[in-house]
Amino acid sequence: MDHTAVWTGTEMIVWGGVASGVYLGDGARYNPTANRWSVMSENGAPSPRVDLVSVWTGSEMIVWGGEAPSLRNDGARYDPTTDTWSPMSQVGAPTGRIGEVALWSGSELLVWGGNGGRLADDGDGARYDPRTDAWTPISMSGAPAPRWAATAVWTGPEMIVVGGSNVRFGQPPDGAAYNPATDTWRALAPVNLPVFPKSVGVKSVWTGSRMLLWDGEVGVAYDPQADQWTAISSDTGVARRTQFNLIWTGQEMIEWGRFRRPGDGPRGGPTYYRDGSRYDPATDTWAPISALGAPPPSDSDTAVWTGEQMLIWPTGGGDPGYAYRPYWLTVRQTTQAFGIDDAPLFAAQPGERYRVVELQDSWALVQLLGDPPALQEWIAIDDHVELSAPTPA
Repeated sequence: MDHTAVWTGTEMIVWGGVASGVYLGDGARYNPTANRWSVMSENGAPSPRVDLVSVWTGSEMIVWGGEAPSLRNDGARYDPTTDTWSPMSQVGAPTGRIGEVALWSGSELLVWGGNGGRLADDGDGARYDPRTDAWTPISMSGAPAPRWAATAVWTGPEMIVVGGSNVRFGQPPDGAAYNPATDTWRALAPVNLPVFPKSVGVKSVWTGSRMLLWDGEVGVAYDPQADQWTAISSDTGVARRTQFNLIWTGQEMIEWGRFRRPGDGPRGGPTYYRDGSRYDPATDTWAPISALGAPPPSDSDTAVWTGEQMLIWPTGGGDPGYAYRPYWLTVRQTTQAFGIDDAPLFAAQPGERYRVVELQDSWALVQLLGDPPALQEWIAIDDHVELSAPTPA
Protein backbone atom coordinates (compact mmCIF):
# COMPACT_ATOMS: atom_id res chain seq x y z
CA MET A 1 0.00 0.00 0.00
CA ASP A 2 2.77 2.49 1.00
CA HIS A 3 0.13 5.05 1.94
CA THR A 4 0.48 7.64 4.71
CA ALA A 5 -1.65 8.22 7.80
CA VAL A 6 -1.87 10.81 10.58
CA TRP A 7 -4.03 11.29 13.67
CA THR A 8 -5.70 14.70 14.01
CA GLY A 9 -7.05 14.40 17.53
CA THR A 10 -10.45 13.20 16.36
CA GLU A 11 -9.82 11.39 13.05
CA MET A 12 -7.30 9.19 11.27
CA ILE A 13 -6.50 10.56 7.80
CA VAL A 14 -5.25 8.06 5.21
CA TRP A 15 -3.99 9.20 1.81
CA GLY A 16 -2.07 7.94 -1.23
CA GLY A 17 -0.42 4.57 -1.84
CA VAL A 18 -0.74 1.97 -4.56
CA ALA A 19 -3.26 -0.78 -5.28
CA SER A 20 -2.98 -3.46 -7.99
CA GLY A 21 -0.08 -1.53 -9.50
CA VAL A 22 -2.04 1.73 -9.74
CA TYR A 23 -0.79 4.81 -7.88
CA LEU A 24 -3.45 6.42 -5.69
CA GLY A 25 -4.17 10.11 -5.24
CA ASP A 26 -7.18 9.87 -2.98
CA GLY A 27 -7.88 9.34 0.69
CA ALA A 28 -10.40 9.26 3.50
CA ARG A 29 -10.88 10.27 7.12
CA TYR A 30 -11.94 7.80 9.81
CA ASN A 31 -13.77 8.91 12.96
CA PRO A 32 -13.56 6.13 15.59
CA THR A 33 -16.24 7.70 17.79
CA ALA A 34 -18.80 7.57 14.98
CA ASN A 35 -17.13 4.52 13.35
CA ARG A 36 -17.47 6.32 10.03
CA TRP A 37 -15.26 7.03 7.00
CA SER A 38 -15.52 10.31 5.05
CA VAL A 39 -14.07 10.63 1.54
CA MET A 40 -11.55 13.45 1.10
CA SER A 41 -11.78 16.00 -1.69
CA GLU A 42 -9.38 15.39 -4.58
CA ASN A 43 -9.59 18.99 -5.81
CA GLY A 44 -6.10 20.47 -5.47
CA ALA A 45 -4.66 17.26 -4.00
CA PRO A 46 -1.13 16.17 -4.93
CA SER A 47 -0.69 13.81 -7.86
CA PRO A 48 -0.97 10.06 -7.06
CA ARG A 49 2.13 8.62 -5.35
CA VAL A 50 3.63 6.17 -2.86
CA ASP A 51 6.37 6.41 -0.21
CA LEU A 52 5.36 9.95 0.66
CA VAL A 53 5.80 11.60 4.05
CA SER A 54 3.18 13.41 6.08
CA VAL A 55 2.83 15.28 9.38
CA TRP A 56 -0.05 16.75 11.36
CA THR A 57 0.44 20.41 12.26
CA GLY A 58 -2.48 20.77 14.64
CA SER A 59 -4.80 22.07 11.93
CA GLU A 60 -3.55 20.59 8.63
CA MET A 61 -2.00 17.44 7.23
CA ILE A 62 1.09 18.22 5.15
CA VAL A 63 1.84 15.69 2.41
CA TRP A 64 5.18 15.88 0.61
CA GLY A 65 7.46 13.90 -1.69
CA GLY A 66 7.10 10.27 -2.75
CA GLU A 67 7.35 8.63 -6.16
CA ALA A 68 4.95 7.73 -8.99
CA PRO A 69 7.17 6.31 -10.46
CA SER A 70 9.59 9.26 -10.69
CA LEU A 71 10.63 11.01 -7.49
CA ARG A 72 8.55 14.02 -6.41
CA ASN A 73 9.53 17.14 -4.48
CA ASP A 74 6.10 18.76 -4.34
CA GLY A 75 3.21 18.45 -1.93
CA ALA A 76 0.12 20.06 -0.48
CA ARG A 77 -1.62 20.87 2.79
CA TYR A 78 -5.03 19.40 3.66
CA ASP A 79 -7.51 21.06 6.04
CA PRO A 80 -10.06 18.47 7.28
CA THR A 81 -12.33 21.17 8.70
CA THR A 82 -13.01 22.61 5.24
CA ASP A 83 -12.07 19.50 3.23
CA THR A 84 -9.74 21.60 1.08
CA TRP A 85 -6.16 21.36 -0.25
CA SER A 86 -3.62 24.18 -0.48
CA PRO A 87 -0.50 23.95 -2.70
CA MET A 88 3.03 24.08 -1.26
CA SER A 89 5.81 26.15 -2.79
CA GLN A 90 8.59 24.17 -4.45
CA VAL A 91 11.05 27.08 -4.26
CA GLY A 92 13.92 25.92 -2.06
CA ALA A 93 12.33 22.50 -1.46
CA PRO A 94 14.63 19.48 -1.17
CA THR A 95 15.15 17.44 -4.32
CA GLY A 96 12.92 14.41 -4.82
CA ARG A 97 13.91 11.44 -2.66
CA ILE A 98 12.66 8.42 -0.73
CA GLY A 99 13.62 7.16 2.70
CA GLU A 100 13.96 10.66 4.17
CA VAL A 101 13.01 11.57 7.74
CA ALA A 102 10.17 14.06 8.19
CA LEU A 103 8.98 15.57 11.47
CA TRP A 104 6.78 18.41 12.71
CA SER A 105 8.65 20.73 15.07
CA GLY A 106 5.61 22.58 16.30
CA SER A 107 5.99 25.28 13.65
CA GLU A 108 7.82 23.72 10.69
CA LEU A 109 8.07 20.51 8.67
CA LEU A 110 11.64 19.22 8.87
CA VAL A 111 12.84 17.04 5.96
CA TRP A 112 16.32 15.52 5.94
CA GLY A 113 18.29 12.73 4.25
CA GLY A 114 16.95 10.04 1.93
CA ASN A 115 18.01 8.75 -1.45
CA GLY A 116 17.39 10.58 -4.70
CA GLY A 117 17.84 7.57 -6.97
CA ARG A 118 21.54 8.23 -7.53
CA LEU A 119 24.55 6.19 -6.42
CA ALA A 120 24.80 8.40 -3.37
CA ASP A 121 22.51 9.30 -0.49
CA ASP A 122 21.33 12.76 0.43
CA GLY A 123 22.88 14.52 3.41
CA ASP A 124 20.85 17.70 3.09
CA GLY A 125 17.36 18.88 3.95
CA ALA A 126 15.10 21.87 4.47
CA ARG A 127 12.45 23.32 6.77
CA TYR A 128 8.97 24.25 5.54
CA ASP A 129 6.89 26.93 7.27
CA PRO A 130 3.19 26.64 6.32
CA ARG A 131 2.48 30.16 7.60
CA THR A 132 4.73 31.70 4.96
CA ASP A 133 4.65 28.82 2.45
CA ALA A 134 8.45 28.98 2.37
CA TRP A 135 11.38 26.55 2.56
CA THR A 136 14.65 27.24 4.42
CA PRO A 137 17.77 25.06 3.94
CA ILE A 138 19.02 22.97 6.86
CA SER A 139 22.69 23.54 7.59
CA MET A 140 25.01 20.73 6.48
CA SER A 141 27.78 21.77 8.87
CA GLY A 142 28.13 19.03 11.48
CA ALA A 143 25.30 16.99 9.95
CA PRO A 144 25.50 13.19 10.15
CA ALA A 145 26.77 11.18 7.18
CA PRO A 146 24.32 10.99 4.25
CA ARG A 147 21.80 8.15 4.59
CA TRP A 148 18.35 6.85 3.76
CA ALA A 149 15.86 4.93 5.94
CA ALA A 150 17.10 6.60 9.13
CA THR A 151 14.81 7.08 12.10
CA ALA A 152 14.18 10.35 13.92
CA VAL A 153 12.22 11.89 16.78
CA TRP A 154 11.35 15.43 17.81
CA THR A 155 12.27 16.19 21.43
CA GLY A 156 10.97 19.75 21.73
CA PRO A 157 14.15 21.64 20.89
CA GLU A 158 15.83 19.07 18.63
CA MET A 159 15.38 16.51 15.86
CA ILE A 160 17.51 13.44 16.67
CA VAL A 161 18.56 11.33 13.65
CA VAL A 162 19.96 7.81 14.09
CA GLY A 163 20.45 4.72 11.91
CA GLY A 164 19.77 4.29 8.22
CA SER A 165 22.00 3.08 5.40
CA ASN A 166 24.49 4.61 3.00
CA VAL A 167 24.81 3.05 -0.46
CA ARG A 168 28.60 3.44 -0.42
CA PHE A 169 29.68 2.42 3.09
CA GLY A 170 26.74 0.52 4.56
CA GLN A 171 25.36 1.40 7.97
CA PRO A 172 26.56 4.78 9.30
CA PRO A 173 27.83 4.48 12.87
CA ASP A 174 26.98 8.03 13.86
CA GLY A 175 23.92 10.08 14.72
CA ALA A 176 23.25 13.74 15.37
CA ALA A 177 20.71 16.18 16.79
CA TYR A 178 19.51 19.23 14.87
CA ASN A 179 18.28 22.44 16.50
CA PRO A 180 16.21 24.51 14.03
CA ALA A 181 16.26 27.56 16.32
CA THR A 182 20.02 27.87 15.81
CA ASP A 183 20.28 25.87 12.57
CA THR A 184 23.03 23.76 14.14
CA TRP A 185 23.86 20.08 14.54
CA ARG A 186 25.53 18.35 17.48
CA ALA A 187 27.05 14.87 17.36
CA LEU A 188 25.64 12.16 19.61
CA ALA A 189 27.88 10.31 22.03
CA PRO A 190 29.47 7.14 20.59
CA VAL A 191 27.60 3.94 21.37
CA ASN A 192 29.45 1.77 23.86
CA LEU A 193 27.06 -1.18 24.17
CA PRO A 194 27.48 -4.88 23.34
CA VAL A 195 24.46 -4.81 21.02
CA PHE A 196 22.78 -2.06 19.03
CA PRO A 197 19.71 -2.11 16.76
CA LYS A 198 20.27 -2.72 13.05
CA SER A 199 20.52 0.58 11.19
CA VAL A 200 18.09 -0.49 8.46
CA GLY A 201 14.63 -1.26 9.78
CA VAL A 202 15.12 0.43 13.15
CA LYS A 203 12.22 2.57 14.38
CA SER A 204 11.93 4.97 17.28
CA VAL A 205 9.56 6.80 19.62
CA TRP A 206 10.00 9.76 21.97
CA THR A 207 8.87 9.20 25.56
CA GLY A 208 9.16 12.80 26.66
CA SER A 209 12.65 12.30 28.05
CA ARG A 210 14.28 9.49 26.03
CA MET A 211 14.44 8.23 22.47
CA LEU A 212 13.67 4.51 22.32
CA LEU A 213 15.04 2.63 19.30
CA TRP A 214 13.83 -0.87 18.39
CA ASP A 215 14.60 -3.12 15.39
CA GLY A 216 12.30 -6.05 16.19
CA GLU A 217 15.02 -7.92 18.07
CA VAL A 218 17.04 -5.53 20.26
CA GLY A 219 16.65 -1.98 21.46
CA VAL A 220 18.37 0.94 23.17
CA ALA A 221 17.42 4.20 24.83
CA TYR A 222 19.11 7.56 24.27
CA ASP A 223 18.95 10.34 26.86
CA PRO A 224 19.70 13.67 25.14
CA GLN A 225 20.18 15.49 28.45
CA ALA A 226 22.93 13.12 29.58
CA ASP A 227 24.01 12.32 25.98
CA GLN A 228 24.02 8.68 27.04
CA TRP A 229 22.96 5.31 25.58
CA THR A 230 21.53 2.39 27.57
CA ALA A 231 20.31 -1.04 26.49
CA ILE A 232 16.67 -2.01 26.98
CA SER A 233 15.14 -5.44 27.52
CA SER A 234 14.60 -7.59 24.44
CA ASP A 235 12.37 -10.13 26.24
CA THR A 236 9.18 -9.29 24.35
CA GLY A 237 7.44 -12.62 24.79
CA VAL A 238 6.70 -12.74 21.05
CA ALA A 239 8.64 -13.74 17.93
CA ARG A 240 11.43 -11.51 16.62
CA ARG A 241 10.64 -9.64 13.41
CA THR A 242 12.17 -7.28 10.86
CA GLN A 243 9.09 -5.25 9.88
CA PHE A 244 6.57 -3.94 12.42
CA ASN A 245 4.49 -0.99 13.54
CA LEU A 246 5.83 1.03 16.50
CA ILE A 247 3.86 3.65 18.45
CA TRP A 248 4.07 5.50 21.78
CA THR A 249 0.95 5.62 23.96
CA GLY A 250 2.17 8.17 26.47
CA GLN A 251 3.27 5.40 28.82
CA GLU A 252 4.28 2.42 26.71
CA MET A 253 5.88 1.61 23.38
CA ILE A 254 3.82 -0.87 21.35
CA GLU A 255 5.27 -3.16 18.70
CA TRP A 256 2.60 -4.70 16.47
CA GLY A 257 2.32 -7.15 13.58
CA ARG A 258 4.08 -7.31 10.19
CA PHE A 259 6.68 -9.97 9.35
CA ARG A 260 10.13 -11.48 9.52
CA ARG A 261 12.15 -10.99 6.34
CA PRO A 262 12.13 -13.59 3.50
CA GLY A 263 14.50 -16.44 4.11
CA ASP A 264 13.56 -16.85 7.76
CA GLY A 265 10.12 -18.32 7.19
CA PRO A 266 8.87 -21.65 5.80
CA ARG A 267 10.37 -22.46 2.37
CA GLY A 268 12.29 -19.21 2.43
CA GLY A 269 9.26 -16.93 2.50
CA PRO A 270 8.38 -14.28 5.09
CA THR A 271 6.65 -15.20 8.34
CA TYR A 272 3.71 -12.92 9.14
CA TYR A 273 2.54 -12.01 12.65
CA ARG A 274 -0.75 -10.91 14.16
CA ASP A 275 0.52 -10.25 17.66
CA GLY A 276 2.73 -7.72 19.40
CA SER A 277 4.11 -6.55 22.73
CA ARG A 278 4.00 -3.53 25.07
CA TYR A 279 7.21 -2.06 26.51
CA ASP A 280 7.18 -0.10 29.79
CA PRO A 281 10.37 2.01 30.07
CA ALA A 282 9.74 2.65 33.77
CA THR A 283 10.24 -1.06 34.59
CA ASP A 284 12.19 -2.08 31.44
CA THR A 285 9.74 -4.93 30.77
CA TRP A 286 7.56 -6.12 27.91
CA ALA A 287 4.06 -7.65 28.07
CA PRO A 288 2.78 -9.63 25.05
CA ILE A 289 -0.39 -8.67 23.19
CA SER A 290 -2.53 -11.69 22.43
CA ALA A 291 -3.50 -12.60 18.86
CA LEU A 292 -6.98 -13.54 20.12
CA GLY A 293 -9.44 -11.43 18.11
CA ALA A 294 -6.58 -9.61 16.38
CA PRO A 295 -6.74 -8.52 12.71
CA PRO A 296 -5.28 -10.77 10.00
CA PRO A 297 -1.58 -10.12 9.34
CA SER A 298 -0.55 -7.55 6.76
CA ASP A 299 2.71 -6.44 5.17
CA SER A 300 1.61 -2.83 4.73
CA ASP A 301 -0.75 -1.80 7.54
CA THR A 302 -0.49 1.49 9.41
CA ALA A 303 -0.87 2.08 13.15
CA VAL A 304 -1.85 5.39 14.77
CA TRP A 305 -2.44 6.18 18.45
CA THR A 306 -5.59 8.13 19.28
CA GLY A 307 -4.87 8.79 22.94
CA GLU A 308 -7.03 5.82 23.95
CA GLN A 309 -6.50 3.09 21.37
CA MET A 310 -4.28 1.93 18.51
CA LEU A 311 -5.98 1.93 15.10
CA ILE A 312 -4.71 -0.62 12.56
CA TRP A 313 -5.53 -0.14 8.86
CA PRO A 314 -5.73 -1.90 6.43
CA THR A 315 -5.56 -5.56 7.42
CA GLY A 316 -4.42 -8.60 5.54
CA GLY A 317 -7.97 -9.93 5.29
CA GLY A 318 -9.30 -6.87 3.50
CA ASP A 319 -11.27 -5.77 6.56
CA PRO A 320 -11.76 -2.03 7.14
CA GLY A 321 -9.55 -2.00 10.22
CA TYR A 322 -9.25 -2.85 13.90
CA ALA A 323 -8.75 -1.03 17.20
CA TYR A 324 -6.68 -2.19 20.19
CA ARG A 325 -6.89 -0.85 23.75
CA PRO A 326 -3.98 -1.63 26.11
CA TYR A 327 -5.84 -2.56 29.29
CA TRP A 328 -4.51 -2.51 32.83
CA LEU A 329 -5.89 -4.30 35.88
CA THR A 330 -5.57 -2.73 39.33
CA VAL A 331 -6.35 -4.79 42.43
CA ARG A 332 -8.77 -3.05 44.83
CA GLN A 333 -9.35 -5.95 47.23
CA THR A 334 -7.28 -9.09 47.82
CA THR A 335 -8.07 -11.64 45.10
CA GLN A 336 -6.77 -15.05 44.05
CA ALA A 337 -4.40 -15.39 41.08
CA PHE A 338 -4.30 -18.66 39.15
CA GLY A 339 -1.64 -20.21 36.96
CA ILE A 340 -1.93 -21.10 33.28
CA ASP A 341 -2.86 -24.61 34.47
CA ASP A 342 -5.66 -23.17 36.68
CA ALA A 343 -3.77 -23.99 39.88
CA PRO A 344 -3.90 -21.32 42.63
CA LEU A 345 -0.70 -19.26 42.68
CA PHE A 346 -0.91 -16.40 45.16
CA ALA A 347 -3.21 -13.74 46.55
CA ALA A 348 -2.98 -10.52 44.56
CA GLN A 349 -2.82 -7.57 46.95
CA PRO A 350 -4.60 -4.19 46.87
CA GLY A 351 -2.68 -1.58 44.89
CA GLU A 352 -0.91 -4.07 42.63
CA ARG A 353 -1.06 -3.22 38.93
CA TYR A 354 -1.03 -5.70 36.09
CA ARG A 355 -0.86 -5.37 32.32
CA VAL A 356 -3.61 -7.33 30.59
CA VAL A 357 -2.30 -9.81 28.01
CA GLU A 358 -5.65 -11.32 27.09
CA LEU A 359 -9.33 -10.99 28.03
CA GLN A 360 -11.56 -14.07 28.03
CA ASP A 361 -15.12 -13.71 29.30
CA SER A 362 -14.83 -12.75 32.98
CA TRP A 363 -11.11 -13.53 33.28
CA ALA A 364 -7.93 -11.64 32.46
CA LEU A 365 -4.55 -13.14 31.67
CA VAL A 366 -2.23 -10.61 33.30
CA GLN A 367 1.41 -9.81 33.97
CA LEU A 368 2.41 -7.98 37.13
CA LEU A 369 4.01 -4.63 36.36
CA GLY A 370 7.77 -5.28 36.38
CA ASP A 371 7.52 -9.02 35.75
CA PRO A 372 8.89 -10.62 32.56
CA PRO A 373 6.54 -12.21 29.98
CA ALA A 374 7.25 -15.70 31.38
CA LEU A 375 5.37 -14.81 34.58
CA GLN A 376 1.67 -14.55 33.80
CA GLU A 377 -1.46 -15.45 35.74
CA TRP A 378 -5.25 -15.41 35.49
CA ILE A 379 -7.33 -13.09 37.67
CA ALA A 380 -11.12 -12.92 37.75
CA ILE A 381 -12.70 -9.67 36.58
CA ASP A 382 -15.06 -8.81 39.44
CA ASP A 383 -15.57 -6.13 42.08
CA HIS A 384 -12.14 -6.91 43.57
CA VAL A 385 -10.34 -5.40 40.60
CA GLU A 386 -10.65 -2.47 38.21
CA LEU A 387 -9.95 -2.51 34.47
CA SER A 388 -8.74 0.66 32.80
CA ALA A 389 -7.43 1.78 29.44
CA PRO A 390 -5.13 3.15 28.26
CA THR A 391 -3.40 3.86 31.59
CA PRO A 392 -3.75 2.43 35.11
CA ALA A 393 -6.60 3.83 37.20
